[in-house]
Amino acid sequence: MGIEAFKFMEKVNGPFTVGSLLRVYRSRREMDQKSLAKKLNVTVGYISNIETGKKHVTLDKLMEICEALGQ
Repeated sequence: MGIEAFKFMEKVNGPFTVGSLLRVYRSRREMDQKSLAKKLNVTVGYISNIETGKKHVTLDKLMEICEALGQ
């Protein structure tokens, strides 16, 4: 997804969060929460909580997530 698409989506939906971007990138990789959780050795609930903004993520964990998503 290009930067212009993100800018448009942000105007429509409001500011992006780490969780909303995680959901977008995970979905674009056709990966469900269970698969990502397994790669990261965490629970599905942990992934869900990040995506819904109930859980904050450390920079180290964010780097692990990016690596698991191939970013």
